[in-house]
Amino acid sequence: MIDLGARQGTECNRMPTWFKIEASNDDTNWDLILERQYLSQWYHGETRQFWVNNSTKYKYYRLSSIEQPTAYFSLSRFRLFKKIEGQIPTVGFVPQMSSISQGGYIASGSSVSGSSRSPHHAFDNDTGTAWVSAENSDVTTHWIQIKFPTATICDAIWMRSRNDEYYIQAPTSFEILGSNDGENFITIKTFSNLSWTQAEQKILEFQNANEYLYYRVHSLSVCNNGTRFALSELNFGSLQRQYKRSLNKYTYLVPTLSSNTSASGYIASASSEYSNNEGAWRAFDQQSSQWTTRNGVNRNVELKITLPEAQKCDLIMLETSDANARVPQTFRIEASNDDSNWTALYQNLEGANLSTYSNYYYENPYKDTAFKYYRLYILTNKGDGFISLREFQ
Repeated sequence: MIDLGARQGTECNRMPTWFKIEASNDDTNWDLILERQYLSQWYHGETRQFWVNNSTKYKYYRLSSIEQPTAYFSLSRFRLFKKIEGQIPTVGFVPQMSSISQGGYIASGSSVSGSSRSPHHAFDNDTGTAWVSAENSDVTTHWIQIKFPTATICDAIWMRSRNDEYYIQAPTSFEILGSNDGENFITIKTFSNLSWTQAEQKILEFQNANEYLYYRVHSLSVCNNGTRFALSELNFGSLQRQYKRSLNKYTYLVPTLSSNTSASGYIASASSEYSNNEGAWRAFDQQSSQWTTRNGVNRNVELKITLPEAQKCDLIMLETSDANARVPQTFRIEASNDDSNWTALYQNLEGANLSTYSNYYYENPYKDTAFKYYRLYILTNKGDGFISLREFQ
């Protein structure tokens, strides 16, 4: 596995949007082992991991920039990992484990209900096994964790309930905790109101830009007010955010607008507009202008596009404006076919750290479903009396 990390702050734009990684044994003849191109720049502190099938031993590895947004090329991290026991994990960063300690990874739990329910069974890639805690009426005492060989940034979790009638021991509410000493943990994310079926897998994203040695799942409640906490499978990692491109081009779903109704069948609208010159259509004009709300309207604001007919969408893009305090901070991106019942495509309720003059891309988990309405629902901005945005595509 190859692990790359961008620098913090505005210097993240020094990461290449097109690069290659090569390997050699004589520092002269190089073999290409990976090449990637992207639609967007890296965001600050972002890490990306790449699994490569490589059976050749090399002495030299190098990363070369082919295309980058600035004259500078720098990064915060370039790490190489070797797969363990010939297995490449299908999800997450933790390899398939056959014991509680393996290759620098250490699985542990608050308790176990027996030797056949060891914590490593949550990481063994076998749905027929499970980690199960001892019984305790106070389910908040239950937890399971993994220690990484080195501090790692994770922003996604994979969980699977038991593949038997005891699937109801999966959590309905839980916290994800991080630590670098195994003693002092901070809460990264809390999930609640979950429901489970037998052997069901959930993939949940959370916002995290910090490296931790330990990641823990701490139970707050389990199904049917149960007294045991159990999981068949668990893993931590990062969802893929990269998009390989052809000739550095991609297609907008919405054509260039010059008013809210200038393109046949396309209707741009917003719950607040500063003026027609900064109306909703400015978020779809593919120019440097911007949509802005009226003064004092800085929360619970809708920016919406209505399509002539339902269409599928692979990727959502936000381009921020020139005023940092007017940038969305908490928001949802949603889609609908009746303009009433909305499906969340992406949401950030913890507070996105978006910068000015930047593009942000979000994968659509419902890319195989066609929708007629797409909207950005901004709950809060960064404190100004206005909200503004350059593009929503």
